[in-house]
Amino acid sequence: MGRIPARMSSTASHASAIERSPQAVKEVLTATLSTPVTYPDAGAQINPPGTLLPSLSAATVLGFCSIPQSGVACETGHPRSVELGLLTDTGMGIQGELVWAMTWTNVNCDLTGPQGRPTPPPTVNDATGCDFVTFVNAATGVNSEAIRGAFGL
Repeated sequence: MGRIPARMSSTASHASAIERSPQAVKEVLTATLSTPVTYPDAGAQINPPGTLLPSLSAATVLGFCSIPQSGVACETGHPRSVELGLLTDTGMGIQGELVWAMTWTNVNCDLTGPQGRPTPPPTVNDATGCDFVTFVNAATGVNSEAIRGAFGL
């Protein structure tokens, strides 16, 4: 997955490596995507954002996971990464939305997302682990969608 490391600031994320969130007990990679990422069987893809800058920092979005009832779907613990990109999901009617994608790996495989999403293959289960990705609008903080599956992230 191509990433340009990002530095978190109060208004945007640009160009350094790993940042520690005030709530975090471990480091979380924050980055701006440099190559597209496709989520197999989910119908979603994020693309590099070009020169677009977020209104909300990665640290702010990461903090939504520690606020009860924030309206952002999060997994237990801290995500592996928080990446800035343009989300497209034709099934959800999302086209080129600037988002922060928070990714957890090796989580359980309970289904998440709208009805009609494909179920994971039988070879994917809690023993093999799934990935969970939640997409948060980088301007408004609204949780656009969350997906779970064997994406190989």
